[in-house]
Amino acid sequence: MKIKRCLVASALLSGAANFNLHAQDDEEVTDLGIFISEQIAAEESDSLIPTDRTVDSAFFDDMDLVDIPRAITVLSPEAMEQFQINDFDDLQKVGAGTERYNFYGIPGAPVLRGWQGGIYYNGMLRPFQRNEMPTSFGSLEAMEIVKGPAPAQYIPSHVGGYVNMIPKSPFFDESRGSVTLEAGSNDHYNVQVDQGAPFMLGKAPAAYRLSLSVQDADSYWKNVGNDYLSLYAALKVKLSDKTSIFAGAEYYEFESNENAGWNRPTQNLVDNNEYVIGEPLSVVRPGNGGIADRNIVDGLVWGYAPLTNGNYADFRALVVPADIVEAAGLPADQLAALKNMADAEVRAATYAGMPDDVVQTTSGYLYTPEYFLAGGTPFTTTIDADDVLSDLSDFADSEDIMAFFDITHNFDSGSTLTNKLFVEKIDTDKVSSYQYAFRMSQEVVDDRISLTNEIDIGDSMSLLLNYGAQARLTKAKQLQDFWVEPMARRDISLPTISANSVFLSGSDIDPLAGGNNYWGGNFGASGPGGHAAESELTQMGLFLSSKFDIGESFSILASARYDSIDYEVRVPDEPTDIEQNIVTGDDTFLNWSINPSFKINESLSLYGALQEATTYAPLQGGAIVGDQNFGESSLKEVGIKMSAMEGNLFSTLSYYEWDQASFNDITGTSDPYESEGIEFELAYAATESTTIIASFSDRETRRTTSLGYRTMPFGLLDPTGAGNDEIGVALEGGALLNQFANAFGGFTPEGGSPSANPDLIVPGAPQTVVKLFVSNTFNENFGASIGAVWSDSYWTSYDRNIEIDSSTVVNANLWYETEAWKAMLSLENLTEEDYFLGADPNFAANNLLTKAPEDVQMKLTLTVPF
Repeated sequence: MKIKRCLVASALLSGAANFNLHAQDDEEVTDLGIFISEQIAAEESDSLIPTDRTVDSAFFDDMDLVDIPRAITVLSPEAMEQFQINDFDDLQKVGAGTERYNFYGIPGAPVLRGWQGGIYYNGMLRPFQRNEMPTSFGSLEAMEIVKGPAPAQYIPSHVGGYVNMIPKSPFFDESRGSVTLEAGSNDHYNVQVDQGAPFMLGKAPAAYRLSLSVQDADSYWKNVGNDYLSLYAALKVKLSDKTSIFAGAEYYEFESNENAGWNRPTQNLVDNNEYVIGEPLSVVRPGNGGIADRNIVDGLVWGYAPLTNGNYADFRALVVPADIVEAAGLPADQLAALKNMADAEVRAATYAGMPDDVVQTTSGYLYTPEYFLAGGTPFTTTIDADDVLSDLSDFADSEDIMAFFDITHNFDSGSTLTNKLFVEKIDTDKVSSYQYAFRMSQEVVDDRISLTNEIDIGDSMSLLLNYGAQARLTKAKQLQDFWVEPMARRDISLPTISANSVFLSGSDIDPLAGGNNYWGGNFGASGPGGHAAESELTQMGLFLSSKFDIGESFSILASARYDSIDYEVRVPDEPTDIEQNIVTGDDTFLNWSINPSFKINESLSLYGALQEATTYAPLQGGAIVGDQNFGESSLKEVGIKMSAMEGNLFSTLSYYEWDQASFNDITGTSDPYESEGIEFELAYAATESTTIIASFSDRETRRTTSLGYRTMPFGLLDPTGAGNDEIGVALEGGALLNQFANAFGGFTPEGGSPSANPDLIVPGAPQTVVKLFVSNTFNENFGASIGAVWSDSYWTSYDRNIEIDSSTVVNANLWYETEAWKAMLSLENLTEEDYFLGADPNFAANNLLTKAPEDVQMKLTLTVPF
């Protein structure tokens, strides 16, 4: 891939140089008119104060932030640089309601107000993918973060809110560009080349933009990389006084693997980095490629393996190396209570009934409940934050091709007709050796046409309308192998990965069970479903948005949308064990919102928002299974906005409530949730050189029905009754740990309603967060910024058996700039805070934890303009 990246980089630079020369050959001074002046003004609106930019992605284009009756965070290119926003995980550094869940280390989607958010690009909804690749920022100029469901003129998305990615725009002022070089901790290397210029396309003024980003990087965590290539091109043309086009395309290629973090989570692991060691009894078989036979693991867990002694618990418990046990000087009764696997009689009794070719465990001591009843304790060792479940053989590779084409026509009457066409195609392939695989292909074609016109109603009233139609086609196919996923089997404290914790997965062929692959789940699961689904979804919509101004103080924004959907869902034509099953259907939805706004005076305004919406939540790879992927939701929000001191001070205070029926891609059902919260944001240009940005957010999200599969409380209550999670891991580390009610002898005894959390408050991320950021330019060359994020303590699972302490993470930048170059040193976790990343509450929070880098992460960036 590195060779391909270099070739692409050379071609881009050569093409840019040639294009640039052509653009500069024509030295005629051309009156580019109002259109060009507007483009240049947009390019120069690059400050940390959000009101210096207009907002396009809420109700109408080019609205002032203070006039929009919704909570919105705006990130300019300058803010993106100073906050070091490189992917959606970084959004937790800035703004209220922006959070971070670690979806296996690949931030495919943002998390807003306690839930996943949608992604729009240039106002058009991108295909959904939860963690198949980090959504590319290579074509991104700025960002608008809108809280809550999308207004009705946009096709439905998630309830938490959405991000509108604003594409890099061509340069109309002059030919210019830059080369940016980055080098940082963990062998991080990145090259960005950005170039553009105005030119005459015949008699039409035009401009282009080319951008290349290439990254070759490891990460803080062992065996986890982050390599990508992004190639972007854009063109704007003023075809006539009334008609213009804006078109662009990006090719993105990502090569990496997942970061599953720490397995076997316990409170002692969180507090002291103490990890329960050992691996389960061997189920390695030579005929299975010399690795663990997952069919035996399934049988041992569910009780259908051919054990003649019936003691399935032996194969769920962990084995501790003999030298460690014997050096511990255990009392005789405790040592006798462990099973010594070096004893041939013990071994024969343990493996009785197992296939003859299983490579048996011949040393070490097997945990038993009797050992803990005799006062024994689990054996642990200290691990580092970067010791994670990932393996060098794992991969998560993706390819994304995206294109857009906008054409705008202004009529003499003042009306504006806009047509937006958006196309995107994503292909991904992902495998983890601990037994997980995912493959996805997704294609989207989306077209929206709208007309905007203003109607004067008397001297003090006016009505602004935007109405139109939209058609969208989504084809998606995904194959998934996640049924077992026995992550707890692997001992990540070991320097190498044993064959006993590696499994065939995904497209691998099972040599011992009929030559089938694993995409079906090997449980005869009916389909289509989360294991294997191929869908074709057509969405047709009509929408109307209006802004009714009454005098200078009161306005109402209202919108409505009617959608009709048709879909066909089937089992993909793959050699799975799922029988072919085709589901077809159709449905209609009505979304509406009303948003009043009252201006108290020149500085203060009140607003409200009431919205009933349909939220769209496909499977993690974009496929659907039916109507259940469309859930009803509502938003209630009130707030106050202030803009004072000639725009140098802006703040928003808001209170919100939302509820939704959210699709569960594990069970294929809609689950109800509700949330309420308070948010505050402040941006203050104290002087010409000093800017302060602050935010506060506090929210509580609850599930309103009993917990289901994969959200069950973990509660590894061991059979000894001690209630010690470490004992639970020692006795159940070879199990699936999938949170079934009453599974494995009842280690989830409370089922779907844990007594420690009767309100079913959703865990996995801090509920209260405070952020403060100060940027100062000391002189025309030198500047610095420092920011801190304080997060309150939080629970990792519904039954609240593990608590993460509060933390304060400090980041800083130092930069020096001349006309010829700019250098910036970025430092993350400056105080070396001991903290964790949020975890997916529906699964990962019960099985995995990811510790953030414990030491300072550095990056040096050098930018040379040309």
